[in-house]
Amino acid sequence: MKAVLITGAAGTAGRTLVRHLESKARLTACRHVDLDITDEASVRKTLAKAKPEIVFNCAGYTRVDDAEREPELAHRVNVDGPRILARSLAETGGKLVHLSTDYVFDGEKRTPYLPDDPVGPLSIYAQTKADSEKAVLGTSNQHLVVRVAWLFKTGGRTFLSQLKDLILREKHLCVADDREGPCTYAPDLAEALWMLAQKDARGIYHFANAGSCSWHGFAEELLAAARNLDLPVRTETLERVSSKSFSSRALRPEYSVLDLSKTVELLGKEPRHWRETLPDFLREKVDF
Repeated sequence: MKAVLITGAAGTAGRTLVRHLESKARLTACRHVDLDITDEASVRKTLAKAKPEIVFNCAGYTRVDDAEREPELAHRVNVDGPRILARSLAETGGKLVHLSTDYVFDGEKRTPYLPDDPVGPLSIYAQTKADSEKAVLGTSNQHLVVRVAWLFKTGGRTFLSQLKDLILREKHLCVADDREGPCTYAPDLAEALWMLAQKDARGIYHFANAGSCSWHGFAEELLAAARNLDLPVRTETLERVSSKSFSSRALRPEYSVLDLSKTVELLGKEPRHWRETLPDFLREKVDF
């Protein structure tokens, strides 16, 4: 078994990856309280003790709107932290798998973004993630960046994650219908991350479930799937609204669909369509 360390193990991606790798690797799971990735001395001490061959960096500042008023903190966590991990692992011969985001793109393109397309971040959060990619890949050519979009999982904090509870609780929902992107079911992401690491993928790759939608489109399909499973759905109406009707400090791309062909070619299989994941998502219990 390979020695693996996961940072950000209390977050949605981190917790799901921990569960996926419990029986597949000699695992060290670090929450923020266990390891602050911006503390170089702590990082080096932790790496020296765990001696990981692979580190999955699931730690990050993900509060997109808050980053507009906390740019220094966002930069420290999203850029300085990954750079410290990447540099430390380059010295020990370990591999870093770092999570990035579709938000690095400006949304002007109307065909799926390729891994080597130019980035155009619209917000401070997005800029820090674009800078994190450079920090990681500029340290060693053995490291891997995986861009992920619209993550969802039972118990998660993202809007798509919370929709599951909302359709069981609210009669009327207003959901934005003016941005298109891919959805990523966290258990499928965990499997893909492990497979990419096992195949020693390097550089930038994209992962999401197949297909794309708006948040409203996701809510419609989730509602239909919940009714098919005879769940006690309360929502009667889904109103289409503009994302501008919600108060947001940060700009987000209107289109951020990711081209998955590079990942599919390496892994030898297509990811499930996001609609196929909905029954699994709806049946999940909060397991962390």
